[in-house]
Amino acid sequence: MDDLKALIQRSKTGASLETQQNSKKFLTRKERERLEKQKAGENKKKSRKRPRNGVTEDRESQVEKDTENKVVLSLPKAEVVKRLRELGHPITLFGETDETRLARLVELEQTGSHFQLEGLALQGAHARNIADSSGTGDVIKQKKKKPVDSGIDMNRKAGDDSHEKKMSAEKHIYRFLKKMMYEWGEELDSRSEDEKRKAQGKLATRTYKQCKEYLKPFYKMLKSKSAEPDIVVHVNKIVTLCEQREYQTASDWYVRLAIGNAPWPIGVTMVGIHERSGRERIESSKVAHVMNDEEQRKYITSIKRLMTFCQRKYPTDPSKCVG
Repeated sequence: MDDLKALIQRSKTGASLETQQNSKKFLTRKERERLEKQKAGENKKKSRKRPRNGVTEDRESQVEKDTENKVVLSLPKAEVVKRLRELGHPITLFGETDETRLARLVELEQTGSHFQLEGLALQGAHARNIADSSGTGDVIKQKKKKPVDSGIDMNRKAGDDSHEKKMSAEKHIYRFLKKMMYEWGEELDSRSEDEKRKAQGKLATRTYKQCKEYLKPFYKMLKSKSAEPDIVVHVNKIVTLCEQREYQTASDWYVRLAIGNAPWPIGVTMVGIHERSGRERIESSKVAHVMNDEEQRKYITSIKRLMTFCQRKYPTDPSKCVG
């Protein structure tokens, strides 16, 4: 009787079945089913809470990754392109966006992969811009920085033809052009770093390198003495006048060399199928050499640039200058 009263009292106070199990030696069937249902409900709650916690953790990690990616995405596009070039990889693959390009760069930097295509090089203005943005190096290499003993006298007087007895016309032209190119390069190297980095300074460096490249075929023809005699005569006269600082007369000879003084400066001596009556008056000296060949046009215009530099480097009376 006392046990029954104690059981009723415990149920009234809301004691758990587990405490009842510990205090009682046996359980009824109804109590055992209730206890199993209660344990099953608790297990379901725990199983529901676990994936939710896992989802929240995944979301937190994803948010952290997104924040990291946003920090990485703050890298400018120019920097990404520069790093890809340093690694030797393509800048943009087919269908690639800025995000995928950046992800590819991160993967390449982590793996340390370097890739270089042999035999391929950038050309044109794009290559020149890359070369200019990389630095401001000297246009003359250190191993070539030595005095040029060309035998060219820039203080020659009119009528002095002593140089013609010492060297041929081809050698005279070759030495003069080499001397002017060397002095032009020294002038560009003597500029300050700030001046080299400016747009005008980069343009002057590109002009020098272009002129140097254009003159290479003419150098080969002068060495092998395979240049056209008419061109050699005109250029030799221009060089002689520049040494005498007669720049106005040298400019007139340059016009004769470039476009000639024929009524039809088209670089040919016969037009049509019938021979013209005045064809015998059109000499080879009147042919427009600048229109004959693209290679000729390049080195003839480069000679004009050197004439301009020579006038700036060795000034004379304003009446003898051009412009």
